[in-house]
Amino acid sequence: MHKIDLHGLRVHDGWKRFRSSTVDAYMQGHKQIVVVVGQGEMSKEFEKWCEADPYVRETRRLDRNAGAFRVILKKKK
Repeated sequence: MHKIDLHGLRVHDGWKRFRSSTVDAYMQGHKQIVVVVGQGEMSKEFEKWCEADPYVRETRRLDRNAGAFRVILKKKK
């Protein structure tokens, strides 16, 4: 499973890394990625990022960690 850790980055830098990671994961055929954002400002914006991302199908907060999400990617065409 593909995992990225954005915790500790500035919000804009986290967004750029998230976008490049979803593109890479999609192109490599990954079905999902785990994204660690922490519990600060980035976590408040993260679901909006996912809604706007053309490769994301669904987002779920991980139960065991409030600052992490499971991002389900669309099927590669």
